[in-house]
Parts: sequence; structure tokens; C-alpha cells
Amino acid sequence: MSYALRNTLILLATLVLLGIGGWFFLRFSFAEDVIQQERQIQQKEQRLSQLSATADTFEQIQLMNITKRFEFENHPKELLSSNNVADVYELLHTINRGAAFTTMNFSLRDSVRNNDHGILRVRLDGDGSYRALFNFLTILEQSKPIVRITDIRIVPEGNTTESLNRIRYELHADFYYARGGTTTDPEMLIRTSVPRRLYNPFFALVHEVPANTDNLTDVERSRLVGLVRGGAYLIDQSGELRFVPIGSRVYLGSLIRVNMNEQTAAFRLNRGGIRDDVVLRINESE
Repeated sequence: MSYALRNTLILLATLVLLGIGGWFFLRFSFAEDVIQQERQIQQKEQRLSQLSATADTFEQIQLMNITKRFEFENHPKELLSSNNVADVYELLHTINRGAAFTTMNFSLRDSVRNNDHGILRVRLDGDGSYRALFNFLTILEQSKPIVRITDIRIVPEGNTTESLNRIRYELHADFYYARGGTTTDPEMLIRTSVPRRLYNPFFALVHEVPANTDNLTDVERSRLVGLVRGGAYLIDQSGELRFVPIGSRVYLGSLIRVNMNEQTAAFRLNRGGIRDDVVLRINESE
């Protein structure tokens, strides 16, 4: 074997030994550090995903924060400036009028004092229409003074047709006022807007038909004998000739229109909650 070939083999063997030795050195000297670094990388990637998801909601959270700050700075509620019972009565008296009027009795129950606010507890009772009480409570709730109704009882006033829309009520309410170092706006704004349509749970959908105490024209027992543009002529249940203008009352309803060409008159009736249109033709009834 030549000298050059021998040296080449020795160098190759040396390189192989160095490579194997370097691998074993790295494998057994830095393995734990590498594994620990891989775990940290995975944890940081998970944390990065969480932070990215949170960052994506920044605009939504910012909008919610702006909305809440606006509501806080423009909150429509205020504490009463003092514990003067006359102010509470005057507030209730101001609300209890017009579409919100009920007969109302007022009495003070007791009062509570805290460091920064106090509470006046009052009792109200009376009677009126269901709509009026609802309007009263609506105005009281949406106005500036902080009021909490703790107890309310409502019962129908009676079972007759005339009393279906009337109720008796009793309620307890807490009025909050400022004390200690708490400040408040002395101007007590009253918002008087009320709903146009209201469902009365005490008014039966179908109820007893009232008697014809006013001796109105009973359409179903009458006969149409003549028409003009402003109304109709009928022979009523008593055999008398009566003129009924458009829009005027008849028993259980009113005259809503006349048709000169078809020689008919249409009436809209309400039979105890059951609504119906009745059409009469000259010289016969339908």
C-alpha cells in the first residue's frame, strides 16, 4: 500500500470518528435543552394564537366601551335632591294627570338612610282604567327620578261590560334621594310619552253582550227603506222610522258606509268582542 493511500484512509477514518463523536456529543449534551426549547416554542405559539384572537375583538370591545361610557355619562336617571315627602307627592301628582290619571291615595311607609343615599318608601292605591295605570307607570319609569316598584297588585273592578276596562290597584314604591357627599341634578325631567296601543289582560276577548239600554237602532231587527249620501233611513225594532248618519251609533256598532248604486248600507258591529259587518239592502235585510 502506498504512503499516499494510507494517509487518505487515515484521514477518512479520522473524519468519520469526528462526525460520530460530534453527533454523540450533541445528542447527549444538548438534547434536554433542545426539547425544552421546543416546548417553549409550542407554548409561545399557543399564547400567540390567544393574543391574536383577543386582538381581533379589539374594535368590538372598543365600541362596547364607548357605548357604556356614553350611557354612563348621559344616564337619564337622577337621585332626588332631598327626602322631602312633599317633593315625592308633587312628582306623583304631576304624572297622575291626562292619559295617566287614576284616583290615587298616597301614604309614606318608612325611610332608610345609607351613607351616600336614602330611600323613601311609599304606598299608592286607587282605581282607574287599565290604560291610565299603565301610562302612569310608564311615565314614572322613564322619567329622571330613580324609583323602584317593589310590589304591585291589580284586580278587575267588576264583571260587568262597563267595568271590563277598569281596575283597582295597590303598589309599593321606593324613591331614592341623595345624601352625604352624593351630588344630583335638581331638575327632575318627566318624560310623558306613552304607547298608542296597549293590550289589557283583564279585558276579556269575548264577553257578554250589553243590553240596549239607550234604545238604539237594532240593525239585525230593522229594515232599510231609504238612502242618502250622508246616511240611511231604517224602520227599527219598534216600527219607527229613524235616520242614521254615517259614523253614528247603532246597537253594538255604527254605520260605516252607504252604497247608492247597490242600494245597501253597511254596519260594523261588536257582539261582545266578536266583530262583524252587517249589510242591509233596501226592502230586505241580510
